[in-house]
Amino acid sequence: MKRKWAVLALLYLILLLCSGCGIVYQEPEESSSAPAPAVTPTPVLPIKPRPAYTPRPTPTAKPKNLNLLTGEPTLRQEAIGMRPVAVVVGNSQASLPQYGISEADLVFELPVEGGVTRFLTLYGDYTAVPEICSIRSCRYYFPVLAAGFDAYFVHWGQDETLTADVLSYLELDRLDGASDRSGLFSRDKTRLNQGYSWEHTGVFNGVKLPEVLQQSGFRLELQVHKSDPIFDFNPVTKLPEGQACTGLTLSLGSEAVSTFQYNKGSQLYYKTFGSQDQRDGRTGKALAFTNVFLLETEFSVRDREGRLDLNWQGGEGYRGYYISAGAAQRICWEKEDEYSSLRFTSEDGMPLHVNTGKSYIAFAAPGAAVLE
Repeated sequence: MKRKWAVLALLYLILLLCSGCGIVYQEPEESSSAPAPAVTPTPVLPIKPRPAYTPRPTPTAKPKNLNLLTGEPTLRQEAIGMRPVAVVVGNSQASLPQYGISEADLVFELPVEGGVTRFLTLYGDYTAVPEICSIRSCRYYFPVLAAGFDAYFVHWGQDETLTADVLSYLELDRLDGASDRSGLFSRDKTRLNQGYSWEHTGVFNGVKLPEVLQQSGFRLELQVHKSDPIFDFNPVTKLPEGQACTGLTLSLGSEAVSTFQYNKGSQLYYKTFGSQDQRDGRTGKALAFTNVFLLETEFSVRDREGRLDLNWQGGEGYRGYYISAGAAQRICWEKEDEYSSLRFTSEDGMPLHVNTGKSYIAFAAPGAAVLE
């Protein structure tokens, strides 16, 4: 009996010791018959090599002697940062051949009364203006265009109606042969002896212009906001985005029909007037342009003398053509106010890029040009 109680006491002691050691009895888990899920390894992507470092190209610095009218580095040192010169020149058959016009960097052709036109010729280098003939009187839209370039304005008189008021309002620095005291204006005696009418003999002596300007009190430097090129010039020649155009006929008046023919070798459009090549009477050079602009606008007769009103502002809905390198592109154009520059865009509103070189700009009625 004692032995039995001793065994029971021993078992009780063993149970106490096991509970103190934290041994817990667990039922075995039931085994599952479902297979273990498959483990899909994460794919290892190939490591791309780091691209080689390409430095951002440094913008090409604008040459200091850049002619702002042509985009070409042709200015003399003395003309850098200085104002251009705008000159009114006759362009009727009776005035031909003019001289000094082949050296212009930019030529506007504008209709006036009588079915004829006049040029507004611009020279980007005021120290390289030649003798020019025949200088004529201006109409009110000539100084408005000159003001957009911050140019000196050269003319021989004006009509005493609206033009006189516009000249007074614009307060341009101008040289007028009708009231000249500078000695820059004269009459070409050779032309007089050849039978030219008095009004077709006016000469402007551009060679002496720098000396006169130094003494004139006129501002010489361009205004800061006019110190950029007049166009967004292409670094290399590019075709306009449009139709092929190797020639055109342009009618700006009953006595002002011109043609332009493209020469693929020189990449220039050569101008004829009437039935003859239009050439400079001194240099013998043909009038030729890298770029031809036709700006469609309205004209109307405003007085008994037949003087015209011309819409020089353009704006929304006003179209035209940019012609260069054998192609023509439809464009939009505007001039916000008298002092603003002309602005050109593509038909979808993007800035127009223009080839470097001389340019011709005509204001014409819609349909006045026939492109070939």
